[in-house]
Amino acid sequence: MAGRLPCDVDEHCPRGATCGAAGVCTAVAEGEGEGEGEGEGEGEGEGEGEGEGEGEGEGEGEGEGEGEGEGELACGGIASYATDFEDGLLDAEWSEQGAPLGVADGALVLGANSSSVGIRGTRAVDFRDETLVFHVDVAGIDPGSDVRAGISSLAANDEIYFEGTPGQLRVMRCDDGTCPGQIADLSTNGVAYPFWRIDAAGGQLDFLVSADGTTWQPAASAPLGGNHRSIVPFVRYLGQGGAGAARVNAIAGPAPSRRPCGLLDLEEGFDGAGSHFASPVWMAEECSVAQGGSALTIGVNGFTQCTQLTPEEFVIDGFGLDLEVALFVDGMAATELPLDTAVYADIALGDYASYRVGVEANRFVCFYTDGSNGSNLSLDLTGLPLTTRWRIDLGPDSAACSLRDAEGAVIGGLLELFTPVDTGLARVQLVAQSYAAAPQNIAGEFRSVVGRN
Repeated sequence: MAGRLPCDVDEHCPRGATCGAAGVCTAVAEGEGEGEGEGEGEGEGEGEGEGEGEGEGEGEGEGEGEGEGEGELACGGIASYATDFEDGLLDAEWSEQGAPLGVADGALVLGANSSSVGIRGTRAVDFRDETLVFHVDVAGIDPGSDVRAGISSLAANDEIYFEGTPGQLRVMRCDDGTCPGQIADLSTNGVAYPFWRIDAAGGQLDFLVSADGTTWQPAASAPLGGNHRSIVPFVRYLGQGGAGAARVNAIAGPAPSRRPCGLLDLEEGFDGAGSHFASPVWMAEECSVAQGGSALTIGVNGFTQCTQLTPEEFVIDGFGLDLEVALFVDGMAATELPLDTAVYADIALGDYASYRVGVEANRFVCFYTDGSNGSNLSLDLTGLPLTTRWRIDLGPDSAACSLRDAEGAVIGGLLELFTPVDTGLARVQLVAQSYAAAPQNIAGEFRSVVGRN
């Protein structure tokens, strides 16, 4: 994938990375990094900041210090896009679309003399349980123009958005079948209600408006389809080439501003009601997916590929994954798989590039492709000690895969591919696949997927 995550300051980067001199996020050595915590009393104290941290203070009262944070990870989601433009900057995670635009007097200014100008997120976020709020000023736009603010799917050409003018406010949809299509006319206008909100929960999108950003009025609802579990936010001004301009005062989520999630933030044990993973928009009837007993089991019984993936995109730059995966054939635990079947994990980048670690038939496989060309190494499982632990590490110029025992020691040797390691954004995909002529009934029981550095 071309390009690393751009940044202006360290806060734009994931845990384990800093903003380098070239204006991109780069990895730091293992063991580095700081967390903040506050505590009351003398000497060491514990408190809450971003997670928990230990700090040292002198004297009595409150003390501040630095320590390793171990609480809930504050990363990702719509909150990682939150901005009020008060710093006079357009944050690095937004891409500019058209001109002119700029930040002035605490607002993003779109126009003037433009027919189409806006901003769009560069990194997909999980929108299954989220809130997105826009504070938009449409009073000064050209007659006949409108401002659109909403969510755009990366799975398909599918946008859902508010469309506001001084005379009208609507909820609209644009996809391959209908563009534009009206979801609801709110019988008001974008000046009277400059705060626009989209809530996602329980498989539904709810649209609300507010005059002051505090008291909200329900306006419309629509199903949260598979296309909108993974989205980027956007704002667009469709002008008439005149002197008018739109102003965006803030874009907010349900929590204070967060950083993007890095691959190192992924820690999934499948022991809750939900998980970081979701089904793709389309999945064959030969696939089965079940989460329970602290595992996500992906099965295939036929000629197809069955996948679970992360709607959230993760920043990668010199990180890797630890996985615990058990194999099953015809419902029975197995140490290897039939011919022409596979269970694996992909770190999937754009343009069909990916890293893969897993089992194909009776071999443990390490694989990389840039979308056109690939390289791979494999290890015969025959006679090796039984293990469910896989590892993949991404270095500055290589990817290394290995089987591990319970103590973390390598089993059977390290598989190291010398490739130009991609950095940037990626999803993690968990896959069970059969490409045999006759149906094969196999499954992978994924017990944990944990980012590492």
